[in-house]
Amino acid sequence: MALEYVISWVKGTEPTAYLFKACAKRYIGEANQETGVDKAVKVNCARLPDGLRYDIFLPAECLPDVKFKAGETFGFSMLVNDNDGKGRKTGLTLTPKGTQPFQHPERYCSIALTSD
Repeated sequence: MALEYVISWVKGTEPTAYLFKACAKRYIGEANQETGVDKAVKVNCARLPDGLRYDIFLPAECLPDVKFKAGETFGFSMLVNDNDGKGRKTGLTLTPKGTQPFQHPERYCSIALTSD
């Protein structure tokens, strides 16, 4: 399964989650679209004194191949690449320093689910 979301927030607008790449089991909108704004993803953004805060919630329906039970693992990657209108800054990523996760799933971190 491979899913790719672009999370964006432009000042004065609502933050959005755009499904850029979907697996065969994740469709949105009418006519089984595989790309577009995914309204199931909840995104909240806030400007803080020292930066921005993004709260992103991906419900289970957005991860159709993940079995939500203790012991399940899946790959996860994130790249934050801010463009505040003054040009792009160096990205923040979970992959090794100087690398980007794009097209490199072998660099993804693993998430292991546990029970409480």
